[in-house]
Amino acid sequence: MANPYTQPTLTGYNASPPSNDGVEEAQNTANWTTQVIGKVGDPLKDYAQAIDANVLAAIAAVIAAPTVPRGYIDGMNVNLDTDADHDISISAGICKNADNDQNLTLSTALVKQIDSDWVEGTGLGGFPSALSIAADTWYHVFAIGKPDGTTDAGFDTSLTAVNLLADATEYTEYRRIWSVRTNASSNLRGFFANQGWMHWFDAVTEEDNTNPGTAAVTVTLNATPPDVSVMAQLTVDIEANATTFMEIAQSGTPTATSGEYYIRALRPTALTAQQNSIFQIWTSSQSIKYDLDVSDATTVVKILTQGYFDPRGTNA
Repeated sequence: MANPYTQPTLTGYNASPPSNDGVEEAQNTANWTTQVIGKVGDPLKDYAQAIDANVLAAIAAVIAAPTVPRGYIDGMNVNLDTDADHDISISAGICKNADNDQNLTLSTALVKQIDSDWVEGTGLGGFPSALSIAADTWYHVFAIGKPDGTTDAGFDTSLTAVNLLADATEYTEYRRIWSVRTNASSNLRGFFANQGWMHWFDAVTEEDNTNPGTAAVTVTLNATPPDVSVMAQLTVDIEANATTFMEIAQSGTPTATSGEYYIRALRPTALTAQQNSIFQIWTSSQSIKYDLDVSDATTVVKILTQGYFDPRGTNA
């Protein structure tokens, strides 16, 4: 959190009084209470009291808003709101900002609109004025905060929320808490999420390939967010007349001999058999690779993204 202590200012104090001429005369005698304090006040006493009051206020602020660990996030679950095409609802919660030096707290749920320019407050716009909403595009969701602890939210394509903060000029802190994707109509794609787990209402076909060959094939996972590390939940179907063996990798060439394979899929064991498997695999590049040891005209590989797990910066 920001420093809760406010340094008071010492006023009414003359740090350079006139020099003493060394002459003691009765008419120079001043009564401290009536002629000094009564006329100019007691700036040192006022300053000390201000320090005391501000220290107590700072302690109260720390007690009321205790700090949380590095990378922490709890709550702040993002789901579609009543206008599911355009609005998201962010549940109450708390997280650490991206710099790990301030808490961002929502005491109640916050609704933001992706189809309206950002305005502070719930039920209002959350989109940067410098951007235009586009079809089939990912937008990151950010919690943003002022130095005084006020928290709001919005959308951006930038991982550092530069466009959003350009509109929210009084907000200096940010933390990516989720990502959403538009569909072909530039509306929000349907999903359900809770504590980092996300499930698409409709699974997304990433690969439908007949006779892909035996060389490594790269598959783009369009249904996982860009530039962040998530654990994709995939359904993999293999249809084949011949017995075949499949390997899936995060990167590199997925061959057993190279030792770079990540998952080995079970093979179909009967003629025209279909093997259906569910895999979870980490990716930070929206892609995976796979290969087969046998492939012919009867071989069909289908890969669908069901959803993913997003740690939301907890390991940053």
